[in-house]
Amino acid sequence: MSILNPNQLTNQALVTIGVASYNHARYICETLNSILHQSYQNLEVIIHDDSSKDESIEVIENWLRLHGDDRFRLIKNIENVGVCKSLNRIIDSSQGEYLAFIASDDRYLPDFVMNRVHHLTSSSADVGIVYSPTYLMNEQGERIGVEERNLWPSGWIFEEMCQLNNSICKPFTSLVRRKVYEQIGPYDETLIFEDLDFFFRASKQWQIKFVTEIDTEYRVLANSLGTTLMSTARGLDGMSVVLQKQLGVSHETDLWIARRLRKIAMRKKDLGFSAWQNDLKISNRYHHSMLDYLYLYAYPVMDLFRKKKEQS
Repeated sequence: MSILNPNQLTNQALVTIGVASYNHARYICETLNSILHQSYQNLEVIIHDDSSKDESIEVIENWLRLHGDDRFRLIKNIENVGVCKSLNRIIDSSQGEYLAFIASDDRYLPDFVMNRVHHLTSSSADVGIVYSPTYLMNEQGERIGVEERNLWPSGWIFEEMCQLNNSICKPFTSLVRRKVYEQIGPYDETLIFEDLDFFFRASKQWQIKFVTEIDTEYRVLANSLGTTLMSTARGLDGMSVVLQKQLGVSHETDLWIARRLRKIAMRKKDLGFSAWQNDLKISNRYHHSMLDYLYLYAYPVMDLFRKKKEQS
């Protein structure tokens, strides 16, 4: 159900929707149709294809010819640059007062933009981002559940983010004020968890609001990078870098970040990856934990202790 009737909005703010397209020829029309059918009309839609190797470009161009909607435009990369650079190129090319990004296999429900704009315009000026849970769907586009998390933080959430074991949401459920990007800068192109880093940076200067409307659908794919990244050295190293950037804000948040770095170190060690001791040394520097010290300098004994504890 719409919170507002589009006909009641005589001066709708421009909203930019960025579509990050890569090798999703099978799903991209569903994504574009979900944007086309938004109840909010004042949209700028930038489709950024990151040098797809499948038929994505042909599918997108056929869709654009069929619908003839000048709100939609396509940017084609000659070479693959990755998600982060793609998002920043969309930001640089955009004009919207608010911005949202969606992958080319996910979908919006018709009132997504309307609901998000309503929440931002009816909130205080220091609320920079609005987000929500999402429906989950399988590869065939059938709903299989609703995203569940232990905590949905809202407000000034930096401290809560430091305590979590992952990100706060699926980023495509969020709508962001352009002023947030203008103040804290674009996505960090040196990172592989650029979305988590962005939310961390934003949460230090802006309120981030959780809302209960579920108006997005996230496609769960067996071979998606997100499902395997935290089992790779690259993923664990990348998460460690993002967490280390948050150290130094307060003693309390440093302790929480240190605990998360310890977990990363132990996971690296269990998977046989190198450099696990570096994460543990950083954790110990802030946490001053005897447990960290023992893991660092008596880890063969501690490994036996951990195995016995797990078996008990």
